[in-house]
Amino acid sequence: MSKLFELLTEEFYLWETLTASSIESDDYNLIATYPSNDVGFLNIAIKKSSQFKYTSNELKDLQDFFNSKETKGNIVIEYLESRRDDAIENSEYFFKGAIEAQNVPSGDIEVLETDDYLMFSECIQNGFEYPEGFASGFAKKMESVSSKMECRFFLLKYKGEVASITSFFKTPKNNYYCMMNTSTMHKFRKRGLSEILISYSHSTLNGDVFARTNNPHMASLLRKMNYSAGDRFQIVPVDALT
Repeated sequence: MSKLFELLTEEFYLWETLTASSIESDDYNLIATYPSNDVGFLNIAIKKSSQFKYTSNELKDLQDFFNSKETKGNIVIEYLESRRDDAIENSEYFFKGAIEAQNVPSGDIEVLETDDYLMFSECIQNGFEYPEGFASGFAKKMESVSSKMECRFFLLKYKGEVASITSFFKTPKNNYYCMMNTSTMHKFRKRGLSEILISYSHSTLNGDVFARTNNPHMASLLRKMNYSAGDRFQIVPVDALT
């Protein structure tokens, strides 16, 4: 059975917590953030009916709504190859229930939990090859986020050097943890270190975990680790459908 709508709602709760732009609506989960270059879940309408088809009138109403907020809105649709180029994101959710506690990795491998936001952000900058200066701004965001929800930051060291990172987020509204920011430093890739880190850190949470990815390598890893795959979906600008 598809968990797509459930996981979209779970992730919506995370982004809703981070912005004052969440809008009350009987029909949609809505966030409308100014300016319009904020995309994805910061400007989104998700139907509460769990349907991903829209009439022309519904699209026009959403377009008018986001225009009234001086921003550009996005909606979720089921994956269509013909819409791939129009989509802001072509993604898939993965899910896995709580797993039993595991032995702490030993030998050359050490897994640690950290609240050093700057160090973790520097690892994100290096792992994702973001430009210089990214880390300081991201660290401030993570510190702010940590005051609003449960945040768990993990890193794996190989022979004393940080090799892989991941993190998990959960608000009081959430039933599941959301895994984000998983990356392995370039020189440590293809050694199975992300798998070790994800597996061990997940086991410490005593909870279910979901992840959204548009990265085929991450998707392949999660399938290998027996995370169940959800339906593929796209986040598409309302303007592209009207």
